[in-house]
Amino acid sequence: MLANEQSKSRATRNGAPRARLSWRLLFLSAGELGLADHMAEGMKRTRTGQEVRMADIPADAGAGLGAFESIHDFAGPAAFASHLTNQAQLFHGAPGRAFVEWACANAEGLGKRLRTGVQALARAWIPQGASGQVERVGARFALVGVAGELATEAGLTGWPAGESERGARACFNAWLSARGGAGNGEVVAMLRAVRRFLETHGEGRFTWWHRASDDHNAKTLQRAGFRRMVDQDGKPIKNDAEHQREYGERMAPADGEAVSVEYFLLPEVFRAEVCQGFDYQAVARVLLEHGALMPGAGRAFDCKQRLPGLGVSNCYRIAPSLFALDV
Repeated sequence: MLANEQSKSRATRNGAPRARLSWRLLFLSAGELGLADHMAEGMKRTRTGQEVRMADIPADAGAGLGAFESIHDFAGPAAFASHLTNQAQLFHGAPGRAFVEWACANAEGLGKRLRTGVQALARAWIPQGASGQVERVGARFALVGVAGELATEAGLTGWPAGESERGARACFNAWLSARGGAGNGEVVAMLRAVRRFLETHGEGRFTWWHRASDDHNAKTLQRAGFRRMVDQDGKPIKNDAEHQREYGERMAPADGEAVSVEYFLLPEVFRAEVCQGFDYQAVARVLLEHGALMPGAGRAFDCKQRLPGLGVSNCYRIAPSLFALDV
């Protein structure tokens, strides 16, 4: 509700609609778990809009001091954290009120100055070609950086000039790194969803192509499709005889051989399970754009393939390159 900037619609005692409360604010929430972890506990996944409204910042500053970059001559991070807690209990709220008073006294031209500063920082921080989601979050961090510099100018922080901007940028960069890049969040989520399905079910729900007609082959329960080895030139290893000729009796090639596995996903499994929560055509389009989907000639996304035991069927052919994507 804090991120949505308005309260729920309520009724008064006599049933008439009560006026909604609304607000605009930035807030910090310190917790053991991030938003995605909380959602996962409820067997749900986070939406990109939620991740944009609540930007997770890793609590490790990377300096070996936990959340701190410096502990200012204290015995350790715990001692410094305890000092901060005690000081906050004694003096909380005073700088905030003083900052509001300073802003009111210097209100003329402050809005324009603030907007100009935020735009300048956002241009410097946000990578070229970043998605609109990253731009939104970057502008919010830039706002914090500029506000901190104004508080320093007002004599409320004791920091050197530029320290607030440096700290805000460090937090933005940490968020961007943890997010996995400056691209569209839905694209990353789609690629990860497909890869997660194949990583989870690759052994159990995909029949080896070259052993599909082998009576001694382990039966595939709740089959999602087929998997087939391809050599370094992309040439498929289609049957058991060819597999044995190349690699002997083992199912896997010898160490160091450039052999990969491609997957053929059955259409209903792809749409109902792999793409659960997404539009399946959007997922297929993202896979195609990243070179991880191989459609048939004249087809947008899927292909017609003679699958072992099924005959000619529609399916989605996933390239091994999916697992090499940096997402």
